Amino acid sequence: MKEPLIDRIESKKVEKSRKLFLALGIVAIALLLIKLLTMTDIQKTSIGYWTDLILISGVPIYYLFISKTKLKDRTGQFIEWQSDKVLYKLKENIEPVEIELKLIKSIDIKLDLIEIKVDEKSYNLDISDFDKYEVRKRIKENFLKIKNCA
Repeated sequence: MKEPLIDRIESKKVEKSRKLFLALGIVAIALLLIKLLTMTDIQKTSIGYWTDLILISGVPIYYLFISKTKLKDRTGQFIEWQSDKVLYKLKENIEPVEIELKLIKSIDIKLDLIEIKVDEKSYNLDISDFDKYEVRKRIKENFLKIKNCA
């Protein structure tokens, strides 16, 4: 039987940024198409036209690239506390990481970082994407409870 969920906190910051970059890329492509359709043959032969074309076509490619590749692995960030373990997926993780509570030796709580030492291994949880004060406070309080029980 599955253990009851004690607490779970998710960050949607990266998802919002990813949607913004995707929208900016689409808008830039629309502007490029408008520029191509409204240009006359005389304007298409000038150096300024080709410079504008390169710049305007580079922007959407850049925004779409960021949206698709760089931010893809950072989506779905969460920290979950269960009765016997902590699960998390933060910006440096591609897959969720599991830490058993009984193996935790020490927890060091800093401003943007939670350091958890387990036997010979150390986990560094970067909580900088959790930007709301109440959420950060809840994260730190949950780890403080674990620290006090260990």
